[in-house]
Order: sequence, then C-alpha cells, then structure tokens
Amino acid sequence: MTCSIPQLVAPSFPSQRKISSFAVAVLASLTCALGVASNTAQAGSELAALLDVLLENGTISSAQHHRLTAEINQDTKSPETLQESLVSPRKRDATPASNPRLSFKSKHKHENSSPDIGGRVEAHSAFYKDDGVNLGDGSEIRRARLNIKGKLDDHWAYKFEYDFVQGDTKGIKDAYIAYNSKPSTTWLAGSFRPFYSLEFQANSHANTFIERALPFAFAPGWRSGIGVKHSGNNWTAESGLFGGKVGQSKNTGDDELLFSGRFTWLPIKQESSLLHLGVSGLWIDSGDQNSLSFSNTPESKVTNVKLANTGLITGVNKQQQVGVEASWMLDRWNLQGEYMASHLNRDTQNLEFDGWYIQASRFFSNDQRRYKKGKFLPVKPNNPFSKGAWGAWQAAIRYSELDLNDQDIAGGALRQLSLALNMYATTEIRLSAEYITVLEAVLGAESEPDILQFRIEWVL
Repeated sequence: MTCSIPQLVAPSFPSQRKISSFAVAVLASLTCALGVASNTAQAGSELAALLDVLLENGTISSAQHHRLTAEINQDTKSPETLQESLVSPRKRDATPASNPRLSFKSKHKHENSSPDIGGRVEAHSAFYKDDGVNLGDGSEIRRARLNIKGKLDDHWAYKFEYDFVQGDTKGIKDAYIAYNSKPSTTWLAGSFRPFYSLEFQANSHANTFIERALPFAFAPGWRSGIGVKHSGNNWTAESGLFGGKVGQSKNTGDDELLFSGRFTWLPIKQESSLLHLGVSGLWIDSGDQNSLSFSNTPESKVTNVKLANTGLITGVNKQQQVGVEASWMLDRWNLQGEYMASHLNRDTQNLEFDGWYIQASRFFSNDQRRYKKGKFLPVKPNNPFSKGAWGAWQAAIRYSELDLNDQDIAGGALRQLSLALNMYATTEIRLSAEYITVLEAVLGAESEPDILQFRIEWVL
C-alpha cells in the first residue's frame, strides 16, 4: 500500500490559517503512516486521540471532528480515503441567495431542508372628506406578519404565518403542511385560504390596489381543512374541505362545513401576454352556527365605519357562493374583473347578495405583472430603485359595486371609483397612493365621501 504525504513547510510568521493547514497535513501524514501499520485498531485509537487534541486547540471545528471520527470508525474507510477527506474537505455551496430572506439550517439533515423566515409590514394613512359620515382620518399598521416556511425533503413543505396587528386580522393565517405527490399535484392540511377568487388567492402585496374591491365582503377568510391542487401547462384545478374560520369563537354544537373549488384556464399564454379565465364556488353547511353577516368599508381600512352592513342574519342553514374571474394582460397593460354572488338558504325566505368590479392598469416603466399557476405574484421591477433607476411605476383605475339589500335585509349598496399610483422600488418595497370617490352609499342616509390614502409596504 502506498500513499502520498503532503509537503510540510512551516512559515516563519505563520497565520492561523496556515497553522491549520500545517496541522491537517501532519494529521494526513500520520494517517498514511498508521494506515501502513498492521495494527489498524491501534491506529484508529491514536488518530482519534490526535483529533481530540486538534479540536481542543481549535485547529479543527467540531463538525470536522465529528465527520473525521465517524470516518475513522468505518471499517471500509481506507487510509487513502481518510487522507483525501482531510486534505480536501467537503466543499459547501457558496452561491449567494437570490433573495434577501433570512434562512437557517434546521435539525433536519436532508439536503433540501431550507427554512426561511419572512414577514410583511404595511403602514397605511387615510384622509376622509366625510360628507356627513364621521369616518375618522388617521394612520395604522394594516398588517404586520411574520412567517416561517421551508421544505422537509423533496416532497414535504410547510408554512406558518402570524399577524400581530390588533383587530380582525390578528392571529394565525397560514399554518399548513404540504405534500407534493407529483410535480403538478400538491396536498395541503392545516390553515390556508379556501380556493376562491383571483385576488383572494394572491397576497395583498401582489394585488394592484391597496385594498381588495367591495365584493370581497363575501371572502371566506382563512379556514382549517384539507385541499388538493392540480396544475397543467395552461390550467389549474383546486378543491378543499374546511371547517369554521380560524379563531372564530363558537358556543356549542356543530361547526360549519365548507367545500370550495376553483378552476382556471389560460386560452392565451405567451411571453408578454395572457388571458386568464376562472370560475370558483363555495358550498357551506352552517351546522349549528346559523348566523352570519356581510359588511365592508369603502376600500379603506383606517376607518372601521361600514358603509354597507347587513347586520346579523339569523336562521341561515346553507350558503352557496359563485365567483367568475377574468384577466387579460398585454405587455404593460392589464384588464381584470370579478363577479361574486352569495345565496343564503334560511328558515323563512332565501336571500341573494352580489357585487363586482372591473379595473385597468398600465406600467409607465418597462414592466408587467407576474403570473403563475392561476394567480398573480408581486411585481419584480426590471430596474429597481436601489440600483440607481426609478423602479416600476403603475397607474390604475377601478370601478366596484356591492349590493347587500334583499327581502327584509337592508344592508345598503355601495358604488365607487378608485384611482391608484404605485411605485415598486424593489420586489420587496412598494409605495402606493389612491383617490377614492364613493358614487353612492345608501345605508339609512345617503353619503358620498371622498378618500385620499397612502401606503408603504415592506416584505422580507
């Protein structure tokens, strides 16, 4: 048996790094010498003792000590192989991360385990020309969320997100585990959004306007359940079975049971243009939780005043909702709209409520919205502000309606027009300004306030 011994040259003014290299070379030479010896058990013992000394002196790390000790103890490990692992330790991937998210190693040893810590903060200010309704100017933190997500291996993934803002948004949002059984199929269990609506599926940072449109008074909120998502080259199909809303208190009796389904299709899918069409539905059995309400502010959440509000509707046994969605994107342009309707089965008479919106947007910069598997993603500027450019600039207009009047329920009707200007400094930082004029608000007395609001969003 032969082996090569590294040349041992001690520098006159040795640095820490050179001392470490010198010590490793010594250890490699000793490994070779001991490997030639007939008594391999004694050689392994002496090597282990030397490794302990090097660890105590700080010449090698505890991780190196653990790995080398394990290799010594393997009967199939030859001295040449051990020498090679000492002189040429395993290389780590030094490629820098492509995004600024914080990441760390978990206790799981799989190479694809990659926990990331992220979050989102949205600071919002609004000024109201009340027109007889005291909406209340002010500022607030609209969302302050912290999340952790990652992979356990090639198939299993997870996410947990919590919102710290006081109010109806506080609490657990996403808290699920996902299993990818095929490249195009994902199973989910835990807390997540039911599969309904185009803008409801995307997070607020990816939507064009500061708040979702008036019809999102019908949004089902986060719920606990199980679901499955399938996708093809130009379509998605999603369905799930859920219980009550996350954090929803109940007295006694059976919880709600909700089934959701959504299908999307891209009849046009090109590099700079697409046409998205979709339909979704909810079916809800109220169980023993047979009361609910619908309400909404005028697309501004600094105020808590609901210009449309049904109040508590009792005796609801079942509920069905349908949603129709479409979005056409051509280079910098985007045209989008949704219609939603809710049908309530009651002990007395049934009820019908509905709402819709249509919006158009255009980038002044050479940018466009990003889309993937049935929903839009946050805008990624081609020339971020941090690189000396001006980021991505977008103007948008939206018209929306909500009707909560039917039978004995006088929840009011809202019609309004919104103008928006967005500046995406980077993918993570966005500044928005909006002007909203309420064209009609009928809830007891007519009111037509105007709104000027601003937001800065920061995403990690």
